[in-house]
Amino acid sequence: MSLLKRLLPALLVMTCAAKGKKAKGPPPPPPVGWHQEVGWASACYNPPEFGTLGLVDRRSARDEALRAMMDQWSGRRGDGISFDDRVIDNVETVMLGTPEKIEVAATENYKQCAAAMISGSTDAWKAWLSTLPARMLQGVCRRPLDDTMFWYLDIGAGWQFSASICEDDVVEITATASDKYRVDDGGPWINADGDTSKPAVGQEYPCNLEGCYVGQVVMRFRGQSGLEIIKPVGTRLVFDPPEHGAIEVTVNDTSYFNNVFRVERGLQDRTGITYTPLD
Repeated sequence: MSLLKRLLPALLVMTCAAKGKKAKGPPPPPPVGWHQEVGWASACYNPPEFGTLGLVDRRSARDEALRAMMDQWSGRRGDGISFDDRVIDNVETVMLGTPEKIEVAATENYKQCAAAMISGSTDAWKAWLSTLPARMLQGVCRRPLDDTMFWYLDIGAGWQFSASICEDDVVEITATASDKYRVDDGGPWINADGDTSKPAVGQEYPCNLEGCYVGQVVMRFRGQSGLEIIKPVGTRLVFDPPEHGAIEVTVNDTSYFNNVFRVERGLQDRTGITYTPLD
């Protein structure tokens, strides 16, 4: 008998056995809403796929998800889950201010809840919740410059007048031109444009780029990413920030102890600094 004839019955049995087995696919996703698996001590809220919803339904789904999470975190469901009230208040404040963040938070919360039900410990869930506000606010500009701000320049101090600005802000920074001061003993009286006969050269000056002068009013921008930009202001600068951050100004000098304002007829000059948002 040939080898093929001897193996044929075995091949037929294996083929039939293979046909008799049904391939197992991935388990179905959990249902939307409150869901409790066998063995879980309590239920977890599973949010819908927000991206598949229309605008009105999406907003309603966000509200429902936020209410469900708040009920469970605060212990109002009576299922044995209860977290710190201060943490919950912080999370609610952030999510009410940035409702689009509710979608990500609700999805992550279901995973944290399910993991807690499986492990029997809520420690990781609590830790996740406590860091949620900071993570939700990452990249979010909370304080746009929407009002004009005014100060008097302190020529005896370094960086001053810090103001938060958003990436979409355009800011006009101005300094009064008529007020004068001196940054060197016996030096000339100058205004916010600085001593234009003395370019600022050397790393000891806050602004030592081309166009930066000794005694000039200069600006520093520090972004959320760590980006730092220093520019000469003089009596006017329009600044368009590349990202969320903060601006501040100072006099472009290496030391401040001997800086003095001009006094004429008993009146001392005072340089005014203005931050104005531009549309």
